[in-house]
Amino acid sequence: MLHIVSGDLWAGAEQQIANLTGALNAREDTRVEVLCLNPGLLEQRLQQRGVRVHVLDEQRLSNSQLLLSSMRLIRARRPDIIHSHRFKEHVLGAAASLLTTTGVCISTVHGDYESAAQSLRSKLIRALEHVVTRWWQKAVVAVSQDLASKLERRNGRHIAVITNSIDERVLSTPPAQRPTRPALKRIVFIGRIAPVKRIDVILQIARQAELKGLPYAFVILGDGPDRAQLQAAAPGNVIWQGFVADPLPTLAEADALILTSDHEGTPTVVLEALALGVPVVARQVGGIPEILRGYASGTLVNGTAPERWLDAIGAVVNGPNPAAEDAAHCRQRHAPHAQAEAYQSVYRRALKA
Repeated sequence: MLHIVSGDLWAGAEQQIANLTGALNAREDTRVEVLCLNPGLLEQRLQQRGVRVHVLDEQRLSNSQLLLSSMRLIRARRPDIIHSHRFKEHVLGAAASLLTTTGVCISTVHGDYESAAQSLRSKLIRALEHVVTRWWQKAVVAVSQDLASKLERRNGRHIAVITNSIDERVLSTPPAQRPTRPALKRIVFIGRIAPVKRIDVILQIARQAELKGLPYAFVILGDGPDRAQLQAAAPGNVIWQGFVADPLPTLAEADALILTSDHEGTPTVVLEALALGVPVVARQVGGIPEILRGYASGTLVNGTAPERWLDAIGAVVNGPNPAAEDAAHCRQRHAPHAQAEAYQSVYRRALKA
């Protein structure tokens, strides 16, 4: 099978691609290769997992050159499955497959569109992706039931649901054993610094905590175009660490993970926090309620009012700690091999359709 991915950044979707292709590649009945449209960290992580990677640099190639190069690769490798990730890649994979009459196309949708304000080019890609998803893909997978329901209303077809997995390294890391009442609570955010993540809400919460004299340090790991402006407006109890290639050590030492996004699919960082025994305080949006269902150390918050968030954080970091039981449950439920087996079922059905 050939996975087509962007690889232009490293975030939750890229982590899932690395997890999935690594687990599939470990199976004796599967040969996995990945076409990356950008060199970078995803390419490196895939190679570390023993996955064969082909790179076409979209910064240097036009769309027509990308299509022709993809077609040459598909003709040479002759995959049974062409599995695309993200919107432009869905269009590219389906077009290359159609023109070469090679491979059955499926796609994974890792998240919904983030903004209504798009360029003409983005709107065209979105319209083409809608046609591809509805008519050309043999199967479409969403990472949460919430996202699947939106896609079903939009595309008028059944959408399979396969939740995300946790990194193999998390499985080999014992759940954190934190002091019952450390002097300073570390509330950690990990993700892109983008409008949909609502870092401005975290800053409002931090400012209110500072006014109340609460012993919280808000640690932000990530980078993005909004970082400089947000960092300039942040109170003194916010610590900015920028992009960190391996955030797991920081997450394992956190007293809580905070997520204030306007929308999420199935955030990998939430799964990793639960698997590491770190409580989660997250906004009740997207697929997050589906993840936290059944976990005592996960708390949902409605809206963006700082007082609500501070109450939730206080209850989590000062209350009972059921993290060990939650960690064991999460590790079993979201292991990469379980995700790979679910995808194998989708592939088999698509090949028979």
